[in-house]
Amino acid sequence: MKSYAEKDLAAAVDAVANGEITFVDGGPTELPPPPDTEPKVVCSFRLPVEAYQQLRQVATERGLKPTALMRDWVLAGLASADRDRTISVADLLRVVAALPDAHPDAA
Repeated sequence: MKSYAEKDLAAAVDAVANGEITFVDGGPTELPPPPDTEPKVVCSFRLPVEAYQQLRQVATERGLKPTALMRDWVLAGLASADRDRTISVADLLRVVAALPDAHPDAA
């Protein structure tokens, strides 16, 4: 017994063979626009379970995914290794907003 997908494929093959479906060269096609962000790479590393649990807790408290927090920390570490690098105001404000309040009663 043929599955629905096999019957569908067989019907499509027959339609092409009988000339019921034809393909036309539509001419040149346009490439999709380049990505809006810088390409990223995937990397992995191992953490002790306790460290990962703590990372998840900190990320949750800051409203981030653990991977976003790891990326921020790695980028901050790299920035501190390059003493001549400047950071954008947006990055600075994001970091300051993530800091816990030193004096919660101060307004």
